[in-house]
Amino acid sequence: EANMVEKIARFSLGCILLMFGLNYFLSFLPAPEMSREAGVFLNALRNTGYMFVMIKCFELTAAVLFLLNRFVPLATILIAPGIFNILMFHLFLDQGGLFMGVLLSGLLGIIVAHRKDAYASLLTP
Repeated sequence: EANMVEKIARFSLGCILLMFGLNYFLSFLPAPEMSREAGVFLNALRNTGYMFVMIKCFELTAAVLFLLNRFVPLATILIAPGIFNILMFHLFLDQGGLFMGVLLSGLLGIIVAHRKDAYASLLTP
């Protein structure tokens, strides 16, 4: 049963990341309404010329690794900063999307909790 929970979390997170990663490059979802502050922040990232491309490439890489169940601890390390920033973005700039930030954080937390042994060496001095 515990493995099934992790499998569902990994598959769900992989699908969400794949959908939003591909959407950046293919634009098949409508842009959501957001606060002015959120728009200013996202435009600043977009205007760097590289930040969104890099973020979305990390999303797509993690998505594929989650869906293939390959290098999952690496995928969690790659995507954790992005998910943390999604949560903070929605907490402070666009509360309308807060559910997504909480959902992504929860799914990632389930995956990490079920594979905690893989991270033990990272936490050893």
